[in-house]
Amino acid sequence: MLPLPYFPGCFYRGPCQEGDLVSVLLPCPISGNLWVEDTDTIAALETGMTGIFMPMIYDENSVLEENGATLFLKDIADYGFYDGVRFAFLETDHGLVFDRSTYQSIAQAQNLDEIEDYILKMLEK
Repeated sequence: MLPLPYFPGCFYRGPCQEGDLVSVLLPCPISGNLWVEDTDTIAALETGMTGIFMPMIYDENSVLEENGATLFLKDIADYGFYDGVRFAFLETDHGLVFDRSTYQSIAQAQNLDEIEDYILKMLEK
């Protein structure tokens, strides 16, 4: 689980207010010592890193079921990612990290401002 603070002017849609601290369930550990399929972007996340994150809001229908047991995700975190590839854009020392094959129209983006412009255009549609 990852606590994420919301910074002024940096959220696009949802129930959060400026200054809220929310918990986000990650699809993998971010220790760097363990590889999990379909988590390339989130696996690159480090403490203090700047990024754009698009988690889903957990509700009473957000569950994992296996072997007759049910886990209500809302009991663990407020938010989570569908996977560790498509729902985050990270600013790293080596440039932007995001799934460029998913976002082909912005595959050449060099900074988070370009990503933000793209997201805002998509939200207008």
